[in-house]
Amino acid sequence: MSTTKRILAVTLGRKPMYAIAGFDGGMVHIMQSKSLASDYTAMLKETTKLFAMAKEKGLEVIIEDPTGFFREHGVIVDLAQRDVMGGSVMAKAMDNVIALQHRNAITFPVGMDGHFKLSDSILNEVTNDNGQRIYRVDWPNVKPENRLLILCVYGSVNNDPTRPSFIKQFYKALADKVKTTPKAVIPSTLSVNYATEFDKREPLKLKPIERKPTQIINKEINL
Repeated sequence: MSTTKRILAVTLGRKPMYAIAGFDGGMVHIMQSKSLASDYTAMLKETTKLFAMAKEKGLEVIIEDPTGFFREHGVIVDLAQRDVMGGSVMAKAMDNVIALQHRNAITFPVGMDGHFKLSDSILNEVTNDNGQRIYRVDWPNVKPENRLLILCVYGSVNNDPTRPSFIKQFYKALADKVKTTPKAVIPSTLSVNYATEFDKREPLKLKPIERKPTQIINKEINL
């Protein structure tokens, strides 16, 4: 499947913001970010233009929206919930964020590194009783830029089967596979036409069934 994506990430919490990112060659590039209006009417006007632009340019839209009002415009991601594969959205995203940060595989707009990067003061990694890695997040101190980073990485790296890009890539890969798969070859020694031989068989003669009048025994019916 394709390893190149373009993402529009939108967080609509206390401080609405959006970011445009690209994923290419195993690296996430956050190219720009901007605040959105806090007033709903003004924000609706701004996001309408954003979503139209994303549709025109083929960007995949990832939205963190507690209300769910913007569901029709993209994939709604709730970092606190589990995805369709049963894994924690937050844990999967954070695993990738940390791995990419350690490899210096995330780039930011000039001078914006400090705004996006997750510091140890807001993130505590622990292991639960089942040996699974979980993250305790100091959410009140998580900035909108931090949330956008998580959304951009999650949208870039994780293939959620419900997402349009995943479905499109899956069927493209399937179509390519079908095109390159040789057709089944029937051995030349198999010369019998089974359909013809079946037609030559004598019709099966059935003995008529003697039918008796149906009898209803009233005493066996419990009303």
